[in-house]
Amino acid sequence: MKIAFFKNETHFPVRSTYTFENAKVIRLDGGGYKLGAYLQWILIFPLLAFLHFFSGDVASSYIFVIVFAIVGLPLHELCHALFCWGSGRGVERICFFPYKNLLSRPVAYVKPAFGMWNKGQFILFSLFPLLLLSVIPAALAVFIASVRVEFWFVSLFNLLVSSFDIADTLCILKTPRKSVNVGDFILAKEKEDKPMVINWTPVKY
Repeated sequence: MKIAFFKNETHFPVRSTYTFENAKVIRLDGGGYKLGAYLQWILIFPLLAFLHFFSGDVASSYIFVIVFAIVGLPLHELCHALFCWGSGRGVERICFFPYKNLLSRPVAYVKPAFGMWNKGQFILFSLFPLLLLSVIPAALAVFIASVRVEFWFVSLFNLLVSSFDIADTLCILKTPRKSVNVGDFILAKEKEDKPMVINWTPVKY
């Protein structure tokens, strides 16, 4: 039996102890945060270019732009939470407005409740806001001309906010095909012919 002790000083004032059998911890690429930060800096330019070239249209919608710039991040995190609730896993904590370390690391987060997700489910959890707030608005912009500029702004703004989700997905894609996410880390079977057993105990401090 193996024992793992995990603590995240930055976000979660909870210590979690796990015991597991026939499993090994898969460490994600340590460069994920850096990749997410680089993506944010890169994706700023399409948003600025959009605001410049469509300044005439955006000028008449300044209130919309300002309001969405404020509520866009909480809406993004709410999409993560909706996937948790829809998948039956639940949510342990949502943080909407910790505006610090901007453009260097995630500034808001959703912590799913303890439970197991397979690789595909965790990728969907990461990309769910990208689908709802970037892909769908971009598609609607093609057909609804009256609010086309607003839909494009929503799509580009959320694409910027999704930088760390995209980086996480790229890291997850490198993990073994049958790996599972248990909340604080990822596990993969050591022996395929035996079941993987996981026990979790939270300790608050």
